[in-house]
Amino acid sequence: MSGTSAPGLASAAHAYGHPFAGRRAVIVTKRGKERVLDPLLRLRLGMYSEILQIEAKPQSSQLDALRGKLRAGAEATPYDSVIVASVGRGALEMVGFYDPRRGIEIIGRALAPASHEFSGDLAIDRRALISAACDDAIAQARLMVPSESPAKHERPPHAGVR
Repeated sequence: MSGTSAPGLASAAHAYGHPFAGRRAVIVTKRGKERVLDPLLRLRLGMYSEILQIEAKPQSSQLDALRGKLRAGAEATPYDSVIVASVGRGALEMVGFYDPRRGIEIIGRALAPASHEFSGDLAIDRRALISAACDDAIAQARLMVPSESPAKHERPPHAGVR
């Protein structure tokens, strides 16, 4: 088992079906989103997570802000980990995963529907958006994992051929 695998989760990649299962995640945060991200990473992704509190430089766009956090986390982390960060503005939440070793970046997005009635509790509403953005990232990551037993594509026999 490599130094970046979480104990007991070495075989989780097959069970969870994504490239980060069993890996160590560093959550880059400054605003308490680790309380939402940490259980999601552990339970849904099978990742062991640590918290790194970094204030990234302000950016003009939400995507640039997220990528800035991911880069800052990668630069501040001395070991090989998947960097995870979240940025939310208004009805849009983005959760980013960056694996500097493999050069993989996945950005999950969640947008509250226009008809969505906010509960009035910002923490509950933000938690739902972060969870949905993680689900989007999980779906994207699963597309990256090759099937263990690819389907055999055989040509069907032509009609009338014996």
